[in-house]
Amino acid sequence: MPISNLQLGLIVAGVLLVLGVLIYNAWQERRVRRRIESAFRPTDTIAPSRVEPTLKAMEDSPRPPPRRGPRTLRIPRSFRRWR
Repeated sequence: MPISNLQLGLIVAGVLLVLGVLIYNAWQERRVRRRIESAFRPTDTIAPSRVEPTLKAMEDSPRPPPRRGPRTLRIPRSFRRWR
């Protein structure tokens, strides 16, 4: 049974699609591998890239401490009429 032009075109398109996916996957793997290697490559400088947070800044703050007083619950007027 001979292969029609449609079948041949679909086979070629399928092969090209699979090859395209394989090439794209290889390209992505190579790109990610480079990023990972550069992230874990030892650096010559030992300067910290992050600084841990401390509470020293709040202790040195000129703000007064918060007031502690009686707390009252304020009910909006729209709720008062439903009592």
